Amino acid sequence: PPVGRLESARFTQITGWAFSRQAGASPISVRLEINGITIGTYLAKARRPALRPALGSVNHGFSIAVNRRMFHRGLNEVRVEAIDPATGAATLLGVRTFRW
Repeated sequence: PPVGRLESARFTQITGWAFSRQAGASPISVRLEINGITIGTYLAKARRPALRPALGSVNHGFSIAVNRRMFHRGLNEVRVEAIDPATGAATLLGVRTFRW
């Protein structure tokens, strides 16, 4: 299964990284959900030089711009999953909950 991490979730940007040994240096997709609604699927292809020692390649980061209007007053949940390129199965990278 893929590995990775949701590193930050803010009102304007969601960041992290995702990697699959099966895909090697090729980027994989991540799915973003906000408050239980799938916002979209994005390719984790941003350069992250710090990943080279552990993964052997660097193009596995993601930085997703989001519109503040996707959030509501009160408690909000951001969830990011990596999509396994071989099976299509989702692996949870992280969940962040915060209040607006």
